[in-house]
Amino acid sequence: MIGASLPILSRWVSYLALPLTLAAVGAATPDANEDNTPTTAFSFASLQRHAQEMAARPHVPPKRVAEQLDRLTYDQYRMIAPRHDAALWREQELPYWAEFQHAGFLFHYPIEIALVEEGRVRELPFDAERWFQYRGEMESLGRSIEGGGFAGFRVLGQLPERKYMQEFVSFLGASYFRAIGSHQWYGASTRGLAIDIGLPTPEEFPKFRKFWIEKPVKSDETSPIRIWALLESPAVAGAYAFVIKPGLTTSIDVEAHLWFRHGVQKVGVAPITSMWMWNADHARDGDHRPEVHDSDGLLIKSDGRWDWRPLMRPETPRVSRLSREHLEGFGLMQRERTSAAYRDREAHYHLRPNVWITPLESWGPGRVELLELPSDHEGNDNIGAYWVRSDPAAKGDHWVLRYRIDFGLFEPTEHQVARVVETHVDRLEESYQVDVVYEFPEPISDWEGYEPHVKAEHGQASDPRLHRLGGNRARLRFGYEPKDENQQVIEAWISPGDKRSNSGERTSEVWSYRWLTP
Repeated sequence: MIGASLPILSRWVSYLALPLTLAAVGAATPDANEDNTPTTAFSFASLQRHAQEMAARPHVPPKRVAEQLDRLTYDQYRMIAPRHDAALWREQELPYWAEFQHAGFLFHYPIEIALVEEGRVRELPFDAERWFQYRGEMESLGRSIEGGGFAGFRVLGQLPERKYMQEFVSFLGASYFRAIGSHQWYGASTRGLAIDIGLPTPEEFPKFRKFWIEKPVKSDETSPIRIWALLESPAVAGAYAFVIKPGLTTSIDVEAHLWFRHGVQKVGVAPITSMWMWNADHARDGDHRPEVHDSDGLLIKSDGRWDWRPLMRPETPRVSRLSREHLEGFGLMQRERTSAAYRDREAHYHLRPNVWITPLESWGPGRVELLELPSDHEGNDNIGAYWVRSDPAAKGDHWVLRYRIDFGLFEPTEHQVARVVETHVDRLEESYQVDVVYEFPEPISDWEGYEPHVKAEHGQASDPRLHRLGGNRARLRFGYEPKDENQQVIEAWISPGDKRSNSGERTSEVWSYRWLTP
């Protein structure tokens, strides 16, 4: 039994701050850069030294927000919102603005925020009247608040093909952050780090304790926005640098330096968090929506091979371990892009982004783990994917990680093989019929020589056949008789055949399925 779920801030909290689009709002207050607060020098190297020194000292838990904020209900917290007219940099003709999110409710620990300009840093004081509006019954709280603070922040810019400034990245809660590109809605999110995730013991959740936000370059919409963060927990302290480039696909380059106070059994690198409730084959009785999910599969690339693992909602927690010697990328993808598949005009599941992780240098041998949890509500994240190194972290270790995260509607640019778009499992009298539908990058006029393949570790797979469908799709169908073993993994793929290419070459993703009896 897995002791702790994902770091789940319930997903319905995310609806407190849906992707924000601003047209015309009122007059702005003076920008923070006009304050006469003192400045000091700043560099990423100095932040790294600070994190290293912090790791050499015992962990000191962060101070909790004032009780009056800690006890806020969901409805009360919704009455506190950023002052859009006071967005940072709004009146300076800069390509980006920033708004801040209030501590309280589920966000128990205030963070610090500083602003960086030309290598100098200025602390940003919490100012309830300046940054926030307190509506309804919260109006009196705004006038008398003590012990408040920031919980996080979001950045707005004008994305391609969009008319107005729009929120495209948010940092809020523990080490969570998420992003979107043009024409997208928030879905899967990412974290700075996961400690002992998917184990029988409780998970430890590192927190970003402080952020440094660099003032963007004036009128340069092509320049990225740069953010730095200090991460800390009982086990680790770390310095993070984020270079964020919004667009049709929003990319975030991450550089992390980690120092461990003690050994850690499992460190989850570049963790992604998502939700999967059901699809057309596992529809819920009484719900008119055929599919409900933010992501529908795990995609992995290693040694030139692409693997696709469909997501599920198991009855008990389970962790799948997919070992790889040379990881080239992994991510949680949303491949069903037709709105009719979801029949949900409010959730816009068809516009949830793919989240793809690309190591920018070798991470060495290790494994991608997929954590799937039971869930009874779409408001809870129940899917996690992350990288685990073969060698665990030891006391005093210094890890350096560099990787890119892409949030978008498209597959990785290097993906040029047939991809899995549907999985169907039907029960027969004494066995099961499995259909895997592939979509090729281009229509194929001559199918001669293409061969289906099926490999089963346990159970018996039989009679694989390849059927041409309309357009550029094909169906790989086979029979399967499961056995009692818990670890039943089936793989299927299409090869172009010996006449077309080298023996063993795959012209499709490998469909990698962990059997769950329907």
